[in-house]
Amino acid sequence: MTGLKGHAGGVTFHGVFNGDASDLFVSVHLPEGIDTKPEILRPYIAYAERRLIWEYVRVHGRLPVCNSE
Repeated sequence: MTGLKGHAGGVTFHGVFNGDASDLFVSVHLPEGIDTKPEILRPYIAYAERRLIWEYVRVHGRLPVCNSE
């Protein structure tokens, strides 16, 4: 990882963890039946990201370290 600008969460990760991904947990969501047209897929991705962040906040009482908003 370079820590170069382009994705705020990635930049935060690099700054907080110095790019060390040895304990990084990665999860993937593969939606079934979602139309891949950008006008449908983009809002779905925004929804899914916010829902996962909300679920994290409900469990942990705070935002994930690399999600400041």
